[in-house]
Amino acid sequence: MPDTFGAVVACGKAVVARVVGGPRDTPDLLAYGRGDGDWDALMDIAKSHAMLPLVADVLGDVNVTGVPAQERARLSAAGRGAAVSALAATRQLADTMRVLERAGVPALAYKGPALSLAAYGNVGLRTSDDLDIVVAPDDLRRAADALADGGYVPVDRRSWTESRVAHDWQGHVALARAGEPLPVELHWRFCDRKLPWSPDVGGVIERATSVRLGDVETHVPAAADQIVLVTLHAARHGWDRLESLVCAGALVARGVDGAELIAAARRARGVRATLAGLEAVRRLFDIALPTEVVAAIGRDRRAQRIAGDVLTRLRAGDRGPARDAALHLALLDGPLARIRYFILAAALPTARDAQAIRLPAYLWPIYSPIRLLRLAWRALVHRPDSATKS
Repeated sequence: MPDTFGAVVACGKAVVARVVGGPRDTPDLLAYGRGDGDWDALMDIAKSHAMLPLVADVLGDVNVTGVPAQERARLSAAGRGAAVSALAATRQLADTMRVLERAGVPALAYKGPALSLAAYGNVGLRTSDDLDIVVAPDDLRRAADALADGGYVPVDRRSWTESRVAHDWQGHVALARAGEPLPVELHWRFCDRKLPWSPDVGGVIERATSVRLGDVETHVPAAADQIVLVTLHAARHGWDRLESLVCAGALVARGVDGAELIAAARRARGVRATLAGLEAVRRLFDIALPTEVVAAIGRDRRAQRIAGDVLTRLRAGDRGPARDAALHLALLDGPLARIRYFILAAALPTARDAQAIRLPAYLWPIYSPIRLLRLAWRALVHRPDSATKS
């Protein structure tokens, strides 16, 4: 039986190779087509790894041989559906960035269609469940007011102040506007607080480059920052989606200064996580990394080992919060970062705590002791019974 996951990886490899003018028709894809591949399974795996638009783009190409006509038509239809959704998301993102521009708020498009354009040259090749926009903390209130004037309200139906406080641990508030297809996540950090992987937002905005979305010139992270942010975001989610590695590979293939990439990883306090992710990318797609990055990976055996674990986990579909927490601890740079992680994971209130007991914003500080009591109670209730003699 042909390797279905391997065929999805081969599509990712073809996408990365295309950035530098390589062939789409790889031996793995030809073997899958000749070997009576399981196309339903391929579609399912592609969806679970956010790869369906990319797989459809590669295998829907008439120049890729070995794909049955019926399956090519199905893939092409999936690709068109993804493109329609992506165009709607792009229009919404451009409108939202325009609102902030008119309010004089410097903002950054993070992930979503802007990242798709930067990595793949096409807004239609990434799926989006929401739109992410990042502003500096000092500009957060002005950004929120501008979006409120444009019809956006917090998804949790709280006031802005309450929602901002309730979601401070994760560094963003989800907003929605009637008639729009997606919520907008307004960020003031790139990562939740228990992890240190959030470079200074103002610095990322200052270094930003731009892409054009419709008639709006939109700021996006510069190449080195973009690669680090993509890699760290994937690490935060346990590298549970193949597309994040394809995206990082395509960005690297477009060219990046190795010294600046290492500097960006240091600014984000995520050197090991970045190196492990890029080593996984290199092994999967056989791309050349910058010399400085190769040297840094060579000096970090733990990053090398984690990269292998990541690839094993991807193929096995091994996902879950416990696995993610263990991976986070392995990836953190130094013992102080690990101690900080334990403390904040225990003490930081989350949206679930806010849902359990709803308090006004000025009483939010008492959520931390409430959370500790909830965790202690849960541990007590679920404590295994003492062993009894038989």
